[in-house]
Amino acid sequence: MNKIYLFVAVVLLSINVLNAQKSTPSIAVEIGPKKIDQWGRVADQIFHLENGNILMLKSSKSSAVLNFRLYDSEMKFIDSYNLNKSDFYKDWNPEERVRILFFREVKDKFQLFYSIERGNELEVMTCHFDAENRTFNNTSRKIFSRKLNEESEHTQFTFARSSNNTRYLITMYEEKLSGEETAYHYLMTDDLRVIKKVKFSNLKRTNGYVYTGSAVNNEGTIVSTAFEIELRDEPEIEERVFVPLYLQFLRINETKPIVKEIDIEDKQLGDIVLGFNSEGNEIVVGGIYKEPLKLSSAGIFLAKYDANYPDAILEELTVFDEDLKQSMFKFCVERDLEDPGLIDQQLVKIIQDKDQGFYFIMDSGTAYASKGITVINLDNSGVKRWDKHILRIVSGLSEFKFNASLKLISFIKDDEFHLLINQGSNFNILNPSTNYTLEVFLKPDLVHYSFNEEGDYTYDKILVFKDAGTALLNSYAYKDGSIYFKAGGRMRKSLLVRAKIYED
Repeated sequence: MNKIYLFVAVVLLSINVLNAQKSTPSIAVEIGPKKIDQWGRVADQIFHLENGNILMLKSSKSSAVLNFRLYDSEMKFIDSYNLNKSDFYKDWNPEERVRILFFREVKDKFQLFYSIERGNELEVMTCHFDAENRTFNNTSRKIFSRKLNEESEHTQFTFARSSNNTRYLITMYEEKLSGEETAYHYLMTDDLRVIKKVKFSNLKRTNGYVYTGSAVNNEGTIVSTAFEIELRDEPEIEERVFVPLYLQFLRINETKPIVKEIDIEDKQLGDIVLGFNSEGNEIVVGGIYKEPLKLSSAGIFLAKYDANYPDAILEELTVFDEDLKQSMFKFCVERDLEDPGLIDQQLVKIIQDKDQGFYFIMDSGTAYASKGITVINLDNSGVKRWDKHILRIVSGLSEFKFNASLKLISFIKDDEFHLLINQGSNFNILNPSTNYTLEVFLKPDLVHYSFNEEGDYTYDKILVFKDAGTALLNSYAYKDGSIYFKAGGRMRKSLLVRAKIYED
């Protein structure tokens, strides 16, 4: 994933980040030929084909169009082509709404998943795409169908898979006009045949759930998390109330799911990340917590449950200590509010290490202004080993179609934790009290960070904006020890980039 920051002590508020050292470049980067196109900063997915070519995809869900760019193994542009709904769904008519859901590689095949809506009737379909011949197979297969609720405002879909790619999970959740959401899970085999259906329903049969995520393991155990909706007749009531978090658990050979509340010392839990550990025998739930009735973030939480039955293995809180708070960029710490503390914290992801410990990666800011990144390392018992905060300084504007929220590439190599991240150019000469210019914000470089087991780290700039534009880390692909991603930017030519991280 990614972490990129060249920093100077004057812009940081604590001494505990001064143990970073600039190093000589540790990752070799190759830049492909530049190509003029209209993609700007967009690249949804990147795939490697069996013949060595590289396929880049941008999809338009609203108009059901797939835009492809084809490159050879040396990242030279070959061709571009666009496919729309008439190419994969032959019998559509104007009264139907066709929407692209996912484009995924399943068992070494490329599968397109799309939905068809006819009034309140919805069908989810799949068809195989021949990437080398650039064609779809002649027939689409229905995955499932269902009737939408009359009060349904919109539907969303997520796609998950087990670690060994033998179980796949599509979750559909629909939101009613009241704000209530209901999640429907469809568990599939590796040939995309549905073998189990389950609904995330409130056992109290009163309020609904706001679904937050789901996961599946190799045995077909489905887990989901959701917050219980608290419907109020008085919308002006202060929203700082405790909202319960629930875990739904269903094994493949059972028909009735188990729903239990996740309650850790009466804290308000949020920003949920859900999954299984690398062995698949533990359910892992992590996030950021607040004190009851408070606005600011107080720390992170880690909970682990038995994947055979959701008994708690551990439920631990890790408070943001004062040293960490003081090291955070000042825009992330509010001192003038009635409730002073950390604001605008988002948990980006949780990474597991070889010792079953965890790296929590958080971004500070909003979608169009990201000020810093926080990394907290916990051991397998949820005890903090170390934490670090790094200034980021990246911003963007919606009219430029640039999102500054954190996109990263992370991996573990030689017992060290590595991050690739976009980091604002020249941020190291800025003072937090100065007024930043748009030019500085919109020229992020790519920086590599390497953390050792004690949390000390080195960093080096591996790609600069003037050479390749912005490194687009929202989509990447691994091949033969390298990471491939797109670069480019507003008013710039686009290109592919290859970063070597492992020897063949």
